[in-house]
Amino acid sequence: KLWERVDPFKFRNEANDGNLFVLHDGPPYANGDVHVGHLLNKVLKDMTSKYHLMRGDRVKFRPGSDCHGLPTELAVQKKFGRLDTSELRLKCAEWAKEFSEKQNQTFKSFGVFAEWDNPYLTMDKNYESKQLEVLYSFLNGGLVYLDSRPVHYSPSSRTVLAESELEYKTRRDLSAYFTFDLEDGRKLLCWTTQPWTVLGNVAVCVNPDLEYVDVKMGDNVYVVAKERSFLVNGEMSKEYYGESLEGLKYKNPLGVNGVVVVDKFVKSNSGTGLVHLCPTHGEDDFDVCKRNGLVGHDLTDAGGNLQNGLFCLDKGSEWVVSQMGDMLFKSEYYEHSYPHDWRTGGPVYFKLTEQFFLDLTDLRGKALEALSEVEFSDDRWKNRLSNAVSLRDRWCLSRQRRWGFPLAVFLKDDKPFLDKSLEMHLVSLFKEHGSNVWFDWSEEDLLPDEFKNLGLVKCWHTLDVWFDSGVSWYSVVGGQSDVYLEGSDQNRGWFQSSLLTSVGMGNKSPYKFLCAHGFVLDESGKKMSKSLGNVVYPKDVQSKLNSDVFRLWVSVVNYADDMQLGDGVLKNCSEYYFKLRNTLKYLLGNMYGYVEYTGNFDLKDSEALRRCDEMYNNSVKYYSEMNFRKVFEELMSWVSEFSSQYLDNQTKSYLYETDLNSVDRHRCQYVMKNALEKFMKVLAPMCSFLAEDAYQHYPFKKYKSVFFEKL
Repeated sequence: KLWERVDPFKFRNEANDGNLFVLHDGPPYANGDVHVGHLLNKVLKDMTSKYHLMRGDRVKFRPGSDCHGLPTELAVQKKFGRLDTSELRLKCAEWAKEFSEKQNQTFKSFGVFAEWDNPYLTMDKNYESKQLEVLYSFLNGGLVYLDSRPVHYSPSSRTVLAESELEYKTRRDLSAYFTFDLEDGRKLLCWTTQPWTVLGNVAVCVNPDLEYVDVKMGDNVYVVAKERSFLVNGEMSKEYYGESLEGLKYKNPLGVNGVVVVDKFVKSNSGTGLVHLCPTHGEDDFDVCKRNGLVGHDLTDAGGNLQNGLFCLDKGSEWVVSQMGDMLFKSEYYEHSYPHDWRTGGPVYFKLTEQFFLDLTDLRGKALEALSEVEFSDDRWKNRLSNAVSLRDRWCLSRQRRWGFPLAVFLKDDKPFLDKSLEMHLVSLFKEHGSNVWFDWSEEDLLPDEFKNLGLVKCWHTLDVWFDSGVSWYSVVGGQSDVYLEGSDQNRGWFQSSLLTSVGMGNKSPYKFLCAHGFVLDESGKKMSKSLGNVVYPKDVQSKLNSDVFRLWVSVVNYADDMQLGDGVLKNCSEYYFKLRNTLKYLLGNMYGYVEYTGNFDLKDSEALRRCDEMYNNSVKYYSEMNFRKVFEELMSWVSEFSSQYLDNQTKSYLYETDLNSVDRHRCQYVMKNALEKFMKVLAPMCSFLAEDAYQHYPFKKYKSVFFEKL
C-alpha cells in the first residue's frame, strides 16, 4: 500500500539525473498464472533495476506481455467452442488482457517495481503498427519472400513451425532397410526412420566421393557404402566411387520410378550411405531434387494423414512397411531424438507448403558481427546464440492460425504486391483500428480507390509470434537497450528474433549486455510437473512464508545454472531471512535516545566501521555486476561477524547498563546507526519488503521510502 501511494519507481526516476539505463522486459506469454520461472526472471530484473534506481540512474523498465499465439487460441476454442474469426480474435484479446493483468498483479505482490501504469502488450495498436513497419521494410528490401519448400509442420496444431518452436524428445519409430531395383538387376540398399515417405520417393542420393561396393548375398547384389558393407552378410565383388552411379534408373513399386543423383551431404557414418529422397517431405531432399529438376507431390493432408487415412508418423509407416514385400531388407524399431511442437507436444515432420521466409543468407553474417560487440554474462550463451544464428539459412515467418498478427500483404497473381503509398495507408489503419481491421474489413474497404481494380487479394497468413515479440526493441524501446535478461532457452527464441530483426533494419544488436539464467527444478533436480506433484506455486510461498523469502532464494542461487527449489530450500532461506530480520530489529531497537556522536573511537569501533564500509562497497560492486549471490554472501558474512564480534557482551553492557546519555552508549549507537543505514540500503534490492519495513521504523529516516536513499 505504501508503494502504491508513494510509487518509488516513478518518483525516484523523476528525481534522478544520472545515465539512462534501459532494461528491456522480454514479454512473458499471457496465458495462465505466473510460475516460479517467471517470478525468478522478474525478481532478477527487479534487483537490477532497483540497484540502478538507487544509484541515481534514470531507469526504463516497462513490463510487457506476449499476447498472440496458439495456446490462447486453443484455450478459447475449448471454452467457447467454434467461433468465427472476428469472435475468436475478440475472445482471445480479452483472454490475453485478463491473464496479463493477473500476472502483473502477482509480480507486483512480490515487490517488483516497474512502469506498471504503462505496460506494453504485443496486441496494442501502436505496437502492431510499428511491427507492420518492420515487415514492410523487410519486404521492400527483399529480405522477406514467398516460396514453396518443405518446412517443419505440426499436424497437432495444423500450422508450420520455425526451428525455435521445436523441442527435441526421444521417440521410438519403425525404421526400415529397403531396396530399389536398378535396371541392371542390382539393388540399392537404403534406410529410413520414416518409411511412409517412400511413397513419395523420386531419387536416391549418393556421395560422389565416397567408396561404394557391390555385396553379393544369395541371388542378390546390394549396392552400399563400403564403410556400411557390414550390414549385408555377403561377399564384396566390386568397389567404385559414388559418381559412377549417377544417372542410373530404378523401380519403386510403391511410387514412381526414380534416378540416382549425387550430393556431398550424404555421409557414411549412419544408414547405408544411400539416401532416399522424398522432395515434398525433406529439406535436403527438396534442395537436391530441385537442383536436378525433380519434383514430387505432398503425401499428407492437414492432419498428417496419408490418402488411406492413416497418420503418417505411426500407422502410416507400419502400413508402408507391410506393403514393401521383396523391397524390405529388414525393419526394426529405433529410438532417436525427434522434433516436437513445443506447445502441443505432438511430433512434427517436413511438409511442402508455400510460406513467407526471411532470408538469412547475408543477414546471419551481419548478426554475428553485431554479436561481437555484445557483452555476455557467460561465454556459453555467446557460443549458443552464435551457433544458433550461424546454422540458419532462412526463418519461416508465416503461420496458419487466426489469433496472430496478420501478414498484411496483398497478393497479385499469387505474388506479394508492394507499394509504399499502400503500405503507409495500411500502417495508419492499423494504428487507428488495430490488426483486427485486416480480418474484419474486405479488400474493398481496405484498399484506397486507386488500388481497387487491380485484382488484389488479402494474404491470410499470420506472423510467427517470435516476430511479434522480436520487434519489441522497435515498438517499445525505439532502439538499443542496456540489458536483456531472460532464460537460456531464449537463445533460440527472443534473443535471436530480436537480434535478427534489429540487424535486418540496419541497426546494431538490440542489447549491449545479454544475461541468461537457467531453469527452476525441484529439490531432486527434476523438472517440475503437475503430474509429479513437485510444482512450487508462488502463492503458496507467500502464504506459507513470505515474498521476501522467495526473493532471498533468487539471491542465494547461482542463477546462471539450473536451480533447485522446494520446501527444504525455502526453509533454509527463511532461516537466512529471520537472521537478517532479527539483526535489523536489534539495531532498530537500540536507536532510542541517540544523539549525534562526534568523539573518538576505539580499535573495536574503528574495525566495525571499516568492515561495514567494506561490506557496503563490495555489495555495490557485486550489484553492478548483477552478481546477487555474492551480495548475499557478503551481507550474511558481515551480519554474522557484526553480531558476534561487535554486538558482544561489552557493547550490550554499554547499551543496557550505562546511563542513557553515556558517551560509551552514544559511541556504540553511532557504529550501529552507520551499520543500520548501510544494511538497509544493501538489503533493499534483495529483500525489498524487509528493508522498507525496517526503514519505516527507522527514527532518522530522511525520505518516504528506502528506495529514495542513495546506494
